[in-house]
Amino acid sequence: MTESQDRLKRIVLIALLTSAASGIWFLENLINPSSFRIGIANIFTLTALYTIGGTPAFLVSIIRILIGSTLAGKLFSPIFLISFSGGILSVLGMVVAKKLNRFSMLGVSIAGAFLNNIAQLLTTYLLMGKPSGMLYLFGYLSIVSIPAGAFVGWVSYLATKRVLPLFRR
Repeated sequence: MTESQDRLKRIVLIALLTSAASGIWFLENLINPSSFRIGIANIFTLTALYTIGGTPAFLVSIIRILIGSTLAGKLFSPIFLISFSGGILSVLGMVVAKKLNRFSMLGVSIAGAFLNNIAQLLTTYLLMGKPSGMLYLFGYLSIVSIPAGAFVGWVSYLATKRVLPLFRR
């Protein structure tokens, strides 16, 4: 395979993962319009990380957040800023955790889910001041991030096993 064919394959895979992530995000938003979601769309970010690398994973996450926020009519709103900060720190943390080679894909995903919650809470704090109950929410979100991150990691593992062989052809 030539370098240009490999580059085209990467671009197509980024586009497919981003559009799938955007679609799942939109469906998840329809089912549960609150800010408390499992983060199923992150399956595609994690799949990108393990199949084509950190930069494409950032692209999948950022573009998904931009598309999702635009479709929901929340682009550049406080909700967008909260989501964006969570996405950035989550992917950054997953890239670092993966490079450490000490965590399985489930562990990397759980770290991403936890860091997403941390970034979103800090952004909320910065935007709204000191809302009451923030510490209680931190505890709840920390506990919920473990099964949510494990679920996303497990599905990503299964997806990666299917996507990686296609990419290497």
